[in-house]
Amino acid sequence: MFTDSFGLLYFINNPIFMGEILRRRVRKAVSPIIATLLLVSISIAGVLIVYRFMSTVLTSSANVIGLQVVDKQLKVLSDGSAAFYISAKNIGNTELNVIEIRVGEYIENFTTPVKVRPGDTFTHNTVITSITFEVGKEYPVIIKATLPDGSEKVFQEIVRGE
Repeated sequence: MFTDSFGLLYFINNPIFMGEILRRRVRKAVSPIIATLLLVSISIAGVLIVYRFMSTVLTSSANVIGLQVVDKQLKVLSDGSAAFYISAKNIGNTELNVIEIRVGEYIENFTTPVKVRPGDTFTHNTVITSITFEVGKEYPVIIKATLPDGSEKVFQEIVRGE
């Protein structure tokens, strides 16, 4: 259309031609109402995604479950029986119901679960005569507890016969 640079410069700098080009662009643009609706819908979708993510993170970190053994002792007697003592603190923020304690092969089930509230300490002592223990040998201690939602949690420690 233009054979020389002067014609091109004339076309670009001519206000009549430029006005015609600008009017054509305005006619082809998205209307302000549709643009506003698109921006609002994108913003709402972004807020919902962030809300869903944060609520999931906060819900999953809300239930902390923990039982820390404060003290434990397995005193082996001369006949092979043993006096067992354990003290454990609920370091979580969920109430635990202790339903079973195992020491080696010995299992003690509680007919009434022992409730251990957050921050409380659970102590249990018993004399185990049904199984023989040895001095210096290590035995696993397993504490089984239920959570308020009915699920079970198992905590494990090691105790050495003294």
